[in-house]
Amino acid sequence: MNLNRLLPCSAALAVIALALLPLPVSAQQKGMTVQQVYEQAQKDLAEGRIQQAQQGFALVLKHSPNFIYARKGLADCAAALKNPAPKQDPLSQLSTLIVPSIEFDNATLGTVIEYVSQKAEELSGGKITPNFVFRGTAEEKEKLTVSMKLRNTPLSEVLRYAGQVTGARFANEQYAIVCLPPSASAGTPEPAVQQSANGTTPATNPLPPPPSTSNNPGLSFRSL
Repeated sequence: MNLNRLLPCSAALAVIALALLPLPVSAQQKGMTVQQVYEQAQKDLAEGRIQQAQQGFALVLKHSPNFIYARKGLADCAAALKNPAPKQDPLSQLSTLIVPSIEFDNATLGTVIEYVSQKAEELSGGKITPNFVFRGTAEEKEKLTVSMKLRNTPLSEVLRYAGQVTGARFANEQYAIVCLPPSASAGTPEPAVQQSANGTTPATNPLPPPPSTSNNPGLSFRSL
């Protein structure tokens, strides 16, 4: 099964349509396109600047009322303001969701991320809808590819293997999972640590190295 063929292309079409929209006046003053306003709103949400994110998503929706990802971002902002202290970080939430089987054949990293996002919403009945922020170029997102075949695997493991193959790194931020491609990870220092009463605790929560698959008969993995 090639998930590149199965995943809907609505997201890509929506982004293209969004980029072609006339610029809002306030964005023109800042030299930003509508697409850039949306991407900045995603970043603001991920880094906890909820009010700024709300303004950005609202501005995008003003010019594209049917852009579902901006509408979801606005809903996430409202939820974040209502519940400022999430019970679980995004990666921990994904670790509770088990996908029965998954097979990628030379899928792009962007496809894997999109799959994990959609599958999390499906498996949780809409209760878990992770936000992803990709801190790289659109070319990197499509150039980095993954092949894997897994059974009975948490969605967090899917990201872990994708990161191992592509050299990307996934880590928690306040309201999102951030994906750092190799170009971004190379210049990124190790996560800072915060001192606690029991010792030191990482300020972020990157995925640990993947376990060996040799002792797991229900798990197979390959890369091209």
